[in-house]
Amino acid sequence: MLGLNWGGGVHPWASTHVIASIIVGFISLVLFVLWESFKKLGEPLMPMNLFTNKGWNAATIVSGVGASMFYAFAVVWPRMVSELYTDPKDLMSAALLSSIQSIGITVGEILSGALGRHIGHVKWQTIFAFATGGALYAGQSYLLHSSPFFARIRS
Repeated sequence: MLGLNWGGGVHPWASTHVIASIIVGFISLVLFVLWESFKKLGEPLMPMNLFTNKGWNAATIVSGVGASMFYAFAVVWPRMVSELYTDPKDLMSAALLSSIQSIGITVGEILSGALGRHIGHVKWQTIFAFATGGALYAGQSYLLHSSPFFARIRS
């Protein structure tokens, strides 16, 4: 990860710092998987049999995608709103636009936690949640791009 963060910013992509960090990280990951797989450990850090459990894999992937989207919209989004989409003097509009996505995620988590077991069909709930989230993010993007302040930036 360090090599990917350094590449193109701190160091050029072809620098030895970036390439060595990526290669050493990859080799370390391979060695870790081999150690955990073949060494008879009493308490492994990452039990390899978890990767044969489809439910666990699906939950881990969905959690990772959700966490990465939440991180992007909790950290990057408020900065974008304050810099690009609102008048710097209008702090209330920036605060409202910045908090909309966090409120949506929080309400969605509460509702899905309360209703998820009663509804059942987790696969269809997940598909519906991703489709709904994508549509809402697209709508949010459309509203922002059609806002009068954004029109002033384009011209």
